[in-house]
Amino acid sequence: AILCSSLGYVVSGKLSRRLGGTDVISWIVVLSLPVTIPLSWATAPADPAAVSAKAWAALAYLGAMSTYLAFCAWNAGLVMGGIGRTSQVQLLQIFFTLAIAALVNGERIDAPTLLAAILVVALIALGRRFRSGDAPASEAAPAR
Repeated sequence: AILCSSLGYVVSGKLSRRLGGTDVISWIVVLSLPVTIPLSWATAPADPAAVSAKAWAALAYLGAMSTYLAFCAWNAGLVMGGIGRTSQVQLLQIFFTLAIAALVNGERIDAPTLLAAILVVALIALGRRFRSGDAPASEAAPAR
């Protein structure tokens, strides 16, 4: 899943430079139809009326807003901020989700969760320090 997501971000970001974020996500939706339509048909509920209106509304919201419109903006952001740098922002999304879950749902944030948060932030910082093509300061060639 991580490799597929990474590949998707890189390809989307590169294509968005030429086509724009809206066109890229639109083409992704169109090109995925041969897979998504049969899977949707195979996993559809036997009685669609048995599914609550709230559930259908949630599905429509996730499809239209969270998946489609958000990716229009996300792809544009990948172009503006650079694919590698901007995609690191999403690594921090989980911490906002945890904080909101604690505030809204009263979820408990325990020591292993905090440790994972610290490790992710440390890895992001380390990754930014040793970006590809950049040598660490101690190994950099002297200025001439």
